[in-house]
Amino acid sequence: MSTSPNLPEDDEAWTTLLRSWSPGPPEPRPYFFTRLQARLEAQQPQPPALPTWLRRSVYAFSAVALVLVLNADTTLSAVR
Repeated sequence: MSTSPNLPEDDEAWTTLLRSWSPGPPEPRPYFFTRLQARLEAQQPQPPALPTWLRRSVYAFSAVALVLVLNADTTLSAVR
């Protein structure tokens, strides 16, 4: 392996050398944010299928119905 005389020896010199080669943070393409904003404005929010208050009540009713069905099954099997 050959040793080049122009390479730095300490870590700070290496860090300085590597930072000097860095091109900096990448820049977005021109008008990127304008196109992004136009795309977001073009998307219409979809209204939910059911209102929130109705969805909550449907979930609650489903949970109660499930509990009743499971309890009815165990009650009927105990009677037989």
